[in-house]
Amino acid sequence: MSDDFKPAPGHDLGRVLAVLRASRGLSKTDLANASGVPSSNISQYELGNQIPELKTLRRLLAAMNYTLAAIEPTERFLAQLDGLDHTVVAGPGNSPSERIDAVAADAAKAVFQWTRSCLAFLSGTWAGMNPTAEPAPTEETEEPIAPLDLGADESPPPGKPPIEAWTRLARKPLAAFSKALDGEPSGTDPRFVEWLGARSVARSGSTPDRAREDAERALAVAEQLTPKGQHPYIALALAFLGNAVRLPADFAPADELFSRSEILAAERPLPPRLEARRLDLLATLRREQRRFDEALDRLDRALSLDRERRTAGRLRLKKAKVFEERGDLETAIIELRGAAGESDAMREPRLLLCL
Repeated sequence: MSDDFKPAPGHDLGRVLAVLRASRGLSKTDLANASGVPSSNISQYELGNQIPELKTLRRLLAAMNYTLAAIEPTERFLAQLDGLDHTVVAGPGNSPSERIDAVAADAAKAVFQWTRSCLAFLSGTWAGMNPTAEPAPTEETEEPIAPLDLGADESPPPGKPPIEAWTRLARKPLAAFSKALDGEPSGTDPRFVEWLGARSVARSGSTPDRAREDAERALAVAEQLTPKGQHPYIALALAFLGNAVRLPADFAPADELFSRSEILAAERPLPPRLEARRLDLLATLRREQRRFDEALDRLDRALSLDRERRTAGRLRLKKAKVFEERGDLETAIIELRGAAGESDAMREPRLLLCL
């Protein structure tokens, strides 16, 4: 049996993967889109119900900008945390309500301390590494995957997404990327725009330059989808690029890109799922610009388009953040309570931590 089909190392691999994913600020959907591994599989890996094959593990780690070397020290650190006394002791209270408040306060402190320790460990351990180094291409780095997550309002294109071809194309320098699309059928697949955009968002927190390059590749693909460059996916690609260029807090270029995106989206509407994603990205920019009413408007529109409530928890958490920054704490708490009732908030550890 080859190494690529042996079980992955580590008896606590599920928790390791969950901590590494949280350290990059990725949801399971983000990681699935960036790695090509279905989110349902990622859930099973993190729960410990399944162990990924070694080549799958490598793909997950590469999508998070980590290497296999990250696993063992993270396991040791988690083992050390398990050995600590995490007993929550409430102080004396004069009523059941006060005792409940005391326990909740102690629990919140314990969660904060544990999370801070995890992130400090990860930051200190990997600060000296070059986590963004791309793995050398090999013949066995990719495997068949499930189709991309499409909403009920869309019919998936025939066949599985050609992840291997996309990965090969995306390795090409940006200057040569557009030429490489010519004569490559997989290069004019609309799902390639989504795949590159998801990778851009996944990289935005750790490698802004690469996030921007992936967004620019997504725009190049979208512009080739029709001879006149009028495909609705251009509006989505412009939003991904606007999200990438806002990272250094230079809002003018991002504003220009999102303005173009808004105009194109009005002329050539995207499917509801993708329009919700575009509005979500725009709302983040508007919040950072402190244009709170506009941010809330975009989030409300995105929620109305999310008919299957697949991202409602995350969107309501974003609304709570807008209300908090605007100083309306009571409404922020209402949104947090609403987010807690959404299924995606209950499935995603990172969303639970935010709650």
